[in-house]
Amino acid sequence: MAGRVCQTAFFVVVALIIQYYYLQGSVKAMAGLFKPYQYNCGAYEISTEFPSSADLHLTPDIGENMLLNIYFTDNKLKYRGYIQLWLLDDVERFLKDSKAKSTYDFISFSRMKVELHNYTGYQEEWTADFGGTFISAKEYWLEIKKSGEAVRISFFSDTAEFSEQQNKIMNHVINSLHLTTNE
Repeated sequence: MAGRVCQTAFFVVVALIIQYYYLQGSVKAMAGLFKPYQYNCGAYEISTEFPSSADLHLTPDIGENMLLNIYFTDNKLKYRGYIQLWLLDDVERFLKDSKAKSTYDFISFSRMKVELHNYTGYQEEWTADFGGTFISAKEYWLEIKKSGEAVRISFFSDTAEFSEQQNKIMNHVINSLHLTTNE
């Protein structure tokens, strides 16, 4: 009887050690995958974390309503997108008008209210057909407390849906997104 108890205890300890090292390895690997990025835009600093395989580029493509435009792409993980700072009086109206004017052939489309990091806004998810090829998008439009400004972060993939890995990456990027004022 004592032998079986010792044998069971031994296997439990070995299993716990294996589980500990497995989890430690996953945490270390996950932590090494991401690197921080920071951008200053007038009154704001935007920071977030992207996989080390991603490339981010501050682009000059801004207009009278867009204050900041960062294009990101990850050829390894097969997604791309934008982080943008917009001047918008009514985000919901802007999104409704944009969809109404769109020439995309939407297969699916959803918009829901979200709250993230004390910001309220909208999450849009859609898939469109471009003559037999697909594009999927997940977009967040977060209203800044200062009236009339919003942060957009969008993810795109040339597939009918995002992979599980892409969804994990998007969640990490969104959850690491912070906007601070420089004033």
